Amino acid sequence: MSESSRNWGAVTPIERKLQQIGNNSYDDHHDLRKVIDEKIPLANKINNLLKVTKDETGIDIGCVIGIHAVYFANLCKNLYAIDITDNFLDLYNEVVQNVPNITRMVSANFPMFARIPDESIDFAYSSAVFCHLNVYDTYLYFEELSTKLKPGGRYYVNFQNSDHLDFGDSFTVFISNYKNGGTMRPIPVTGLQLHGHGYFIAVGRKFAMDVIYEAINNGYSEMVLVRR
Repeated sequence: MSESSRNWGAVTPIERKLQQIGNNSYDDHHDLRKVIDEKIPLANKINNLLKVTKDETGIDIGCVIGIHAVYFANLCKNLYAIDITDNFLDLYNEVVQNVPNITRMVSANFPMFARIPDESIDFAYSSAVFCHLNVYDTYLYFEELSTKLKPGGRYYVNFQNSDHLDFGDSFTVFISNYKNGGTMRPIPVTGLQLHGHGYFIAVGRKFAMDVIYEAINNGYSEMVLVRR
């Protein structure tokens, strides 16, 4: 298990875990329900691109506390919620509360989706996941996901784009956190791994997944790929 897998969500109290999931203003309001509300606009955006239907089965890659898992479970037949650690399980249980059509799976090593039948998945998504993974992990995720998606299955992914990087205040903070950590190691929860969008296009093509949508905004990229 990588250092990131061990440490992600491991610190207490719960308030610190909510700070770790990112893209929320928990420090300002200290309210889990508001954190959930802040995550819903992105879920709406993802669904506007994936157009999930009631008869479909999906995968949430990096479910963490399950906010998007609950959202998409209400739209589809079955959802697999995948994570690399049980360290967020307390918050996950509070958010998900035994939604019957969600199956949670935890694995810190590949294969990540071993219990999911091949070519059984209609859609998948990962939000703010690959910013914590290197190119080798990304390759292995794409390799495995391509065997689970049906032909025509859709996959949404977003990531920090190194091709459009602003070396401003945020990047300076990440560099400081990384340098102060000491020895070289996998990207920790206090930093981001920046990727080139060309890599995602190439690795998708390698595993029969073609980009049908891409948007880049201020160094942040999102894509939808479709399995051939």
